[in-house]
Amino acid sequence: MLAPGQNHRVRLPRSARDFPKLLPTKVHHVPYPLATNAKDMAPTDPNFIAGLAKGLALLGAFDTTHQRMNATQAASRAGLTRAAARRYLLTLEALGYLESDGSYFWLT
Repeated sequence: MLAPGQNHRVRLPRSARDFPKLLPTKVHHVPYPLATNAKDMAPTDPNFIAGLAKGLALLGAFDTTHQRMNATQAASRAGLTRAAARRYLLTLEALGYLESDGSYFWLT
């Protein structure tokens, strides 16, 4: 039980550097094939969260040859509309996963 005034939210990592500490050391089973394009994701499992999958596809669009992208470029690589990609990019920036100069985005 939480004390009055105690925050019940889980603190999200502020950068990609924090991920290795949070991930399991051994993955036993990957329930869905890893996709780099949101259009490739169409599982029928009712527990599948399409919005999360799209956000992760957007993060996966960044690589060594595409380190900085604008919303149009990221949308094209992730298989999203530009408007949707922009909303995801701004959300991921607010959560600390991306940084931006107002036009381009890159991983933290």
